[in-house]
Amino acid sequence: MGWSVALGADYELTVVRGARGAQAASTAARAGLERSAGHGDTEIAWSLTQQHCVDALRAGESPETSAADNLRTLEWVFGAYVSAATGLPYRMGESNGD
Repeated sequence: MGWSVALGADYELTVVRGARGAQAASTAARAGLERSAGHGDTEIAWSLTQQHCVDALRAGESPETSAADNLRTLEWVFGAYVSAATGLPYRMGESNGD
């Protein structure tokens, strides 16, 4: 059962797995993008994530998220951009005409 993600022109995000779908409110998505525009929250989150990974490695532990998790997250993000540009759902794990 595949996943797809679509980002509308009004920043409404639709995530679908098989026949089921869940929508995030467009205002929440828009607010997140506006907050990110100043980069403050993004820079803090990035810094804390990197520090957590360094601390875990120094302690001989595994970080809470793996590189595979992070790559999957990036696929979701870039898939949303592809969807916004093409107007079509981005299907996770498929070529999507790349």
